[in-house]
This record gives sequence, structure tokens and C-alpha cells, in this order.
Amino acid sequence: MADGSVVVTGAAGFIGANLTARLLAEGFSVVGVDNLSYGSLDNLREAAHHPAFRFVRADIRSVTDMEPVVRGASQIVHLAAYKIPRYSDALDTLLTNGLGSHVVFDLARKHRCRVIAASTSDVYGKSPDLPFREEGDLVLGNSYVKRWAYAVSKLFEEHLLLAYHERHNLPMAIVRFFGGYGPKMNMTWWGGPIPVFINAAQQRTPLPVHGDGSQTRSFTYVDDYVDPLVALLKRPEVDGRIFNIGSTEEVTLAELARRVWATIHDDEPKIQFIPYETFGRYEDCKRRRPDISLAAELLDYKPSVSLNDGLQRTVRWSRARCQGAAPAALPQQPRRRTVHFLIPVYNEAPNLPQLVTSVVGAAQMLEGECRLWFVDDGSTDETATVLDDLAQRHPVDVLKHPGNLGVAAAFNTGFGHLLGTIDTDDLVVTLEGDNTSAPEILTTMVARADQGADVVLASCYHHHGGIANVTWWRLLLSHCANSMMKVVFSLNAIATLSSFYRVYRARALVRVQEQFGTPLMVSKGYECMVELLAKLNYTGSVIEEVPMVLDGSRRRGRSKMKILRTIAGYGVLVARRVFTRHFRLGPEAGSRP
Repeated sequence: MADGSVVVTGAAGFIGANLTARLLAEGFSVVGVDNLSYGSLDNLREAAHHPAFRFVRADIRSVTDMEPVVRGASQIVHLAAYKIPRYSDALDTLLTNGLGSHVVFDLARKHRCRVIAASTSDVYGKSPDLPFREEGDLVLGNSYVKRWAYAVSKLFEEHLLLAYHERHNLPMAIVRFFGGYGPKMNMTWWGGPIPVFINAAQQRTPLPVHGDGSQTRSFTYVDDYVDPLVALLKRPEVDGRIFNIGSTEEVTLAELARRVWATIHDDEPKIQFIPYETFGRYEDCKRRRPDISLAAELLDYKPSVSLNDGLQRTVRWSRARCQGAAPAALPQQPRRRTVHFLIPVYNEAPNLPQLVTSVVGAAQMLEGECRLWFVDDGSTDETATVLDDLAQRHPVDVLKHPGNLGVAAAFNTGFGHLLGTIDTDDLVVTLEGDNTSAPEILTTMVARADQGADVVLASCYHHHGGIANVTWWRLLLSHCANSMMKVVFSLNAIATLSSFYRVYRARALVRVQEQFGTPLMVSKGYECMVELLAKLNYTGSVIEEVPMVLDGSRRRGRSKMKILRTIAGYGVLVARRVFTRHFRLGPEAGSRP
């Protein structure tokens, strides 16, 4: 094995960033790889200036991206992964963890790199044999319960790496992590219950505990993850093994919530128990506690940070992080950005419960406050009743039209209401009301907005995007309209023009309003999204795209789009563009010199 750098996939994530800092401190050269879908460059702020560190933004599923990274490396610590799909489908989890790991392992074989791969305690599933031993049986649940997709993907990763070890003599080791937390963790549900509990306790809002809180976990401070990883990098003689890595201190989720609250306050904790039914068909693991005797024997591993000590350290980091984000001259806390979801609906009662569950779940992955604004465009079914019921359990507000005025009017109502009340630093997310959008890409879209994009489009015509389970004639119409509008409005650099699923920075919408007046769109139908995109482009907005598969099978009932009316609407939009001297799409619009 040639001397070279250590590649850390998922380097901008929680474990990866902490490991990178330790490796650099111990004299390793590190190449950090991350696609920044959930990781943050802020986690690598100190490492970025180190002469022995190089960051590469790459997708582990891409051989083209990854081969230059792996070439010349001596070892790979493979941490990049997607987590349990609570609120969305399991496809990204399965493909990222399965296909991504295959690319990494095959390149490691080709370039003779040693691999240390991160697995999870989730692979033990519902095994009753506690404490969990590396050679114990793994008991997973029903295939119709999508939460097991994460365990299946990581178990596939384990078997795949073991197979490469057996056939190609690829040097490797696997670690099964148990419940990590600590500095640089994602402060949403993506980071587990501890960051969510800390956020809630700091705001004195109820701590959301799933189920009845009797399920147990073994929570491990991040230093007790990093120590064995560094030890493994230095001990190739232990290759071919799987190691449990984690604390043996078992605690219920309800008790964890109480401890987090007690770390921050000295009064009675506020706890809200959330039924599993909120996630759809879902199962949880009742107990998790590792047997770490193998790691103790071969790696001299002994967790050193207790849960109470670790929580105190993590809360101190969280407070310092918040204070660091505030201007030095201002003692008060910075304003928390709000993400507003704007969703027009017309007779979507069957789709709304799943839609709200998915959107709320995706929103919990974001930092800051979130609100859902539905514009009921004169529904004649049970939509109003369903929305009223959902508003009892979720942050839902409803704006109503007396009759069916059309999707553009619904968007104009929503935008008009929001732009008169929200801060220009807020985000507005628009969605279709029929579940065909993919909430699992929301964090990636918001991350792009946070990195400077004014508008982020969910793009079905982008590379890795697609359209599934849609009739051929609707697909043909979509392709034709998309291609024609790109030419008419000089938007050839954008792959998908008409997607409803978008993230807007509020200030970009305000610029359109100032330039073109109100309402934002004069179109009547589905072509309104093209009109708004053209106006955003005209006012100098930075527009980016994130690939998405638009899946018609998620919809209950038929699409509300009327083909002939939509074709006519696009025709009117083209005429308005062609026969107007300046770029004016409405009678009150401004003009460009």
C-alpha cells in the first residue's frame, strides 16, 4: 500500500469533520469529500486553512468525480451516507448507500486503498439478543416499512465490502456506530434526537419524543467515535473485522429528553409525545446496547465521555455556535430565519395528510421556524375540513378563494400575503398539492439557497432527474413546452422551467414585485411558473437546480391540469413575449432599457 493521503467521504458532516480535525492534528494528510447535501463547509472552517487538507465537492455515486480523489490515496474512511427515510421514500437512501459504496469500494480495489467503512447499530434491527455482538443475528422488520431501508442499505454495504475483501483481498474494516452526538452535529432530526431536544429546550418549547419514549439507545460522544477510527487507521493487522463502537450506557428517549432539559434549565421539562402514525407505516427499535469487547481487545477502546458530561459539552458548543453567528455589537439572539411553504390546492383532500406529513418531516431537517400556507382555490370536496384538522396538529395556515380561480391566482394570493409580512431573509418554498414533488431533496435545495442562489428549482430534466408514472402524452407536452419556453425566453442554461417545487429567497421575489408590480404573474394557468422564472432571470436572480424524480404514482386521484387550457396558456405567454417591445408580461410591468 503506497504512502498517501487519507480520503474521508462525508467530510463536511458530523463525524467526518471531527475526524478530519483529529487526523490533521496527528500529522495525516486528508482529502475531504462531500456533496454538501447535508454536510456544511462551516464544519471544515479550521481545516480549510491547513496545508495538509484538500476539499473536493463530489458525489460518491460518480466514478468520474471519485477516481481522481482515490488515485494516490492510501486509506479511505467511508462515512458518506443517507439516513433513515422517515418522511420521504427510500430511494435516495438505497441508491446513495448502495451505489455510492460500490463506487468507493471498486475504486479502492483498483487503486489498492484500504477502506474503513461506517455502518450502523440499525443493522441489528429488532434483535432481542442484548447486548448486540458483531457475530450476532440481525433481525429486520417488514419490507413494507421503509425505515428498514437504511438498515438494508448499510447491511448491503457491509456484505459488499466483505465480498471485496474475500475476492480481491481488499484491506478493510467496518465499524457499527451507536448514537453519536457532539460538536458539529447537524442540529435537525438528521443529527438524531439530541440536537432537536437541545434546540427545543433552548427555545423553551416542548421536546418532541417519538412514540411513548420507552425505547432505549446508547448515545456516544463524538470523541469516542474518532478515537477508534484513528486507531483503525494505524492498525492494519485487524483487517477483515466488524467492530461495535459506542457507549454501553443505555437510556430511554424520555429520560434523554429530561436530561437535555435539565442540562439547560432547572425546572420541569416540557415533553411532547408524537405518535409513530405521524410518519406513516413506521417501526422503531425498542432497545440498543452494544457489546464492545472486541474493540476493547483489538483497539484498546473504552468510551471516556459520560452522557451527562457529553450533553454539557454539546450544549456549550451549541450556545457558542449561536453567539458566534450574532453581530458582536448586538447582545440579543439573531433573528431565526423562517421557511414558508406555499401550496395551492384544489380538491386535494386525499393527498393532504401524506403531503403535510412529508413536508413537516422535511421541514424538521431545517434550522429555523417553518410554516405551511395553503391556498384553498375554491375546493368542493373535503379539502377545507382536512386542512382544518391538520391545522390542529401542524403549523398550517389557510388562505381561501370563494371559487376556483386557477393555480396562478392561488400563487398570487399566497405571494401577495407573504411578501407583505415576511422578512427578506426568509425563504419561500412552493409545492404542488398532489404529493408528486420529492420532499427528501428539500435540505439540498435550501443549502443551495444558503450558499447564494436566489432561486433553486427541483429539476426533473436535470441530470439524475426524471419523470415517472406519467402518461406519454403528458410527458410529450411537458417536453415540448419546456423546450419551446427555453428558446422563447432565452433560458437555455436551465433544464426545467415549469416545476412548481422551488425555493425562493424572499428578496428575489421582492425584486420582481418592485420591477413588475403586482400581481407577480398575469398568466392564468400552469404556465405561470415559466413567467415567474423569466421575470426572476430578468431581474438578475441567481438560479440553480437540484435533480428530482417527479413521480405521478404518489398522487391520489387525477391531475388537475387541463391539457387544452394549458396549451392555450403557453400560447398566450409566447405571444406576450413576442409582441411586447420590451420584456413586459403584463400591463403594469416595467421595462428593461
